[in-house]
Amino acid sequence: MELPPIDVLVADKQFATYLQVGIATVLVIDYIGTIHLEIRHVWSAPWSPIKALFLLARYSAFLDVAFIVRYNLISKADLSAETCRLFHSLGVATVLVTVALAEGVLFIRVYALSARNKVLMACLMTQFVLVHAGEFALMSVLIKTTGFDIIPGIADFIGCTPLPPPNSSMILRLIFGLLVLNATVLVMLMCWLGIRRFRNTRVSNLVAVFFRDGLGYFLVIASIAVVNIIANSRITASNFILAESQGVFHAILACRLVLHLREVGSQTETEVRGGRGKDDDHFNIIALRSTQPHRFPLIEITKTQITETYRQ
Repeated sequence: MELPPIDVLVADKQFATYLQVGIATVLVIDYIGTIHLEIRHVWSAPWSPIKALFLLARYSAFLDVAFIVRYNLISKADLSAETCRLFHSLGVATVLVTVALAEGVLFIRVYALSARNKVLMACLMTQFVLVHAGEFALMSVLIKTTGFDIIPGIADFIGCTPLPPPNSSMILRLIFGLLVLNATVLVMLMCWLGIRRFRNTRVSNLVAVFFRDGLGYFLVIASIAVVNIIANSRITASNFILAESQGVFHAILACRLVLHLREVGSQTETEVRGGRGKDDDHFNIIALRSTQPHRFPLIEITKTQITETYRQ
């Protein structure tokens, strides 16, 4: 594959550095801004699938950033095609793992919304495995066929220079297309289940938060994936960072979905106990109990009530 002009490579590397700083800053600021909620609602809870997914997604995003920063900052003494391939592969793998973990939270939300329907659970599990196995398979092909060039004289400025195969653009677009398709199916299921269960009822604040946050997550994640589809006409330093943003924002938003729902549930419980709220004809909200911080509930929404299925 023919390399772009040197000045283009240097400019792209500089832009990638600015983009990396921005993504890392967003991740750190989000962590600082939500750590108090994590301590309140997660740390004292017993281990369960939803807690494990939350923590793994939350902290794997930092691994994404660490490996990709290491890839971009390989020293001149360590600069080689093998080193470039190693950290490139680690960065890509952790991003895909982070995306899978974060989407696991979404799958559990849809399953809970279905009142734990076993048939839907089987369909969701099949979808999850097929989508993410497909993404890993496609990315494995791309990693194996991508070479790296160390350009004498300017390697100190641009570091690793990827030499992707001719079909790299198509593979990347398929990967990000799968992300969009997967998220679209999940949000359509969420809306369908919501309409089925709540079309004749007055929606409570907790239910509104559940759906509003879910739709907001979909719009942001789908938008980033579409940007990646458009940007990936070729593999460059900057669109590698854009791909990293997919994993980071998946983790940030999935964890915020969990924390916000639990925070609203706690506030609702307090208001009901304090006499400032009441059950209506349609909903009996059993919110996250502040007196039982050791519990880590799986929110289950049914037609007439919102209950919590505690995973012991």
